[in-house]
Amino acid sequence: MCALSQSAPEYGLGTGEKKSSRTLRWLYLIFMLLLGLASMSLATQRIALHFGYHAALGQPLGSAFSNHWYVPWSVFHWQVAFGPELGAHLRLPEIAGAMRYAL
Repeated sequence: MCALSQSAPEYGLGTGEKKSSRTLRWLYLIFMLLLGLASMSLATQRIALHFGYHAALGQPLGSAFSNHWYVPWSVFHWQVAFGPELGAHLRLPEIAGAMRYAL
């Protein structure tokens, strides 16, 4: 009975698992931020390609692989500058409506 009173039961709640849980949270956060940045970059490049890298889109960040590269958040500047015409030309309302019925 003396041996049982010296060690407290942990019930599976060890102290070492908490540190790895924090590490996984930070890795997940970093992964999600990189995924968001990659998605914005892809959207920006696809829109620029759709408009043929027109001069009205502004100065690109650089050029590589015979493509102009814009900063990922340029798509938001283009939406403000060109307004609803950008979405109307890309048929975004029809795509959103089709997705609503598909779900």
